Amino acid sequence: MIIAYDMDGVLRRMDLSMLKLASGASEDMQGAAWDAWAMHVDRETDPLLHPSLLALPDDSLFCVTNCGNKTSAEKKAKWLKHYYGDRVQIAPVFGDKGLWGKEYVDNVARKKLDVLYDIGADLYLDDDPALIRVMREMHKADVAGQNIIPYIVMLKYGNWLEEHY
Repeated sequence: MIIAYDMDGVLRRMDLSMLKLASGASEDMQGAAWDAWAMHVDRETDPLLHPSLLALPDDSLFCVTNCGNKTSAEKKAKWLKHYYGDRVQIAPVFGDKGLWGKEYVDNVARKKLDVLYDIGADLYLDDDPALIRVMREMHKADVAGQNIIPYIVMLKYGNWLEEHY
């Protein structure tokens, strides 16, 4: 079985209030706000769901995570390796349409879904309810259009309740 997880809010604890604070900062505070966010991510994020809890030893595990850039992807890969060793492979996506709302969700959902198809995922967990809803809709359309044959179970996991769509 191939199991894929989102990183922030699923594999590692993430304080969304810090992200909202940084993204909503005034223009003159943007630099300091994003520096504070980076410090938070580097120092204050602990493991949340251990990926092996849902897996057998011979299952393949992936982290399908949105990254703003190559540096972010490298930091996330380093974090994964530190906490989970070589058990979880990173599969970064680069959604560049902001942090919230329809344009962001549609963009990231499509990119994550394409990665799930590429790796042959059977199960995917993400904490963003809007992302899961849109990915399910896209996947249903792909299956109906026979663009993709296997069915992927996509579950919302985590305490994020509000949809930003």
